[in-house]
Amino acid sequence: MDATEDLRAAAQVALEAMGEPLREEADAKAPLIARLALDITVDGRTEMVTLSLRDGELTWGSSDGQRRGPHVVGALRLLAAGAGALPKGVRTSPGDLTAADGAGRSIPPADGRTSEPDPPSMKAALADNLDDLVTAIVRVGMREARDSPTVSEVVERFAQSAGTPMPHGAARMLGMLKAALSRMDVDGVARILDGATRLADDLRAETPSERSRRRLVTVLGASAGVPGASVRVSDRTFVEVGREYLSGMTRAQIERRYLLCVETGEVYREDRARGATKGSAGPSPRVLTVGLAEVEEGASPRAIRLLQYAVGHEVGRDMALRVNEAAKANFADITRAYCESLDQYPGLAEPFVVVAPARIEVEPGAHLIDRDGATLPVSKADGLGRAAVFTDLVGKGHRIDWVSGRLVDAACAPILVPCSVGYRADGVHRVLRLA
Repeated sequence: MDATEDLRAAAQVALEAMGEPLREEADAKAPLIARLALDITVDGRTEMVTLSLRDGELTWGSSDGQRRGPHVVGALRLLAAGAGALPKGVRTSPGDLTAADGAGRSIPPADGRTSEPDPPSMKAALADNLDDLVTAIVRVGMREARDSPTVSEVVERFAQSAGTPMPHGAARMLGMLKAALSRMDVDGVARILDGATRLADDLRAETPSERSRRRLVTVLGASAGVPGASVRVSDRTFVEVGREYLSGMTRAQIERRYLLCVETGEVYREDRARGATKGSAGPSPRVLTVGLAEVEEGASPRAIRLLQYAVGHEVGRDMALRVNEAAKANFADITRAYCESLDQYPGLAEPFVVVAPARIEVEPGAHLIDRDGATLPVSKADGLGRAAVFTDLVGKGHRIDWVSGRLVDAACAPILVPCSVGYRADGVHRVLRLA
């Protein structure tokens, strides 16, 4: 008896223990199995093979990336052995699929015609690949996941199914996952996997909730295909209060600019691929007078695309005072909002704040203090040398009006990764970009 027969016999014993018959009753409604993920072992090597039935087409992918490898063949034989006659209308692939095809692209029919998947199929493929990503990391363990071929293959399949070019939100989610695995950050990895599981459920939901829609838009942007994915705003003035490069599928793949609206105090993000010409023009810091912009209704900071705007390169006194007014002075409120964001958008939330500290201390490490004595540490590990520049500026005795930065955390206690500082030198308002 081989391993497959052992598994089948064990299933029969389990059914008997439940008091359930091996076959459904004649009038019983047969369950529909649309997708299987199997660990197949051949010659001592185990690979994960995923088989999905969508719209009468059977697709598959293997974690070793092989099109007709022994693991794929073994999985198909296992499925065929228990399937009986092929149901009418079901088409099967000839097996010449790439790993990305197994992620959900339509299988070319025998006559060579090709077709693009419809949006529901794309969402199903994304959801399946998110499930596979979680399964693969849990299976190999966090310590091995960073260098695991299985995990790498699933990441590539997810990237393929997310579309070309890959949405910045999806790329950033994978970048955060890779960084957490590299740091051996148990809490961070668990949070991202939680977010991936929720996102998979969101993709499958017939009627996503408001929170689900925001998660989908955060990762997929306008391609999420949900109602109200974006809104338009007009006649606004923004001050760029930060700019940094963030990792996606590759290191420093995403250039992110943070724009503070002086009318509302909200901070938005403008993302673009590093080195791309697409996006608004001008160095950092700058002032933007915007006639028209499109805002995606995702997690904070919401993504913005400037459609009509003019650039001013000087952040003068008036604009500096407007930023001062918008800066948050109560760190307890920041902590509360940050924890809520983590709860609603795990693995996706990267809140950005502009804070007005009452005072700053640099020993033993730089940290901001508000009027109530609450502290907000300045990150060293994620700051890429920014903390040292910030500490040097504070040591010169300049008056610090505000500090902007992206929030990370240790056990839900926020830590600031600083991006820019607003300060006064000889009575002149200045902005120093740290990143």
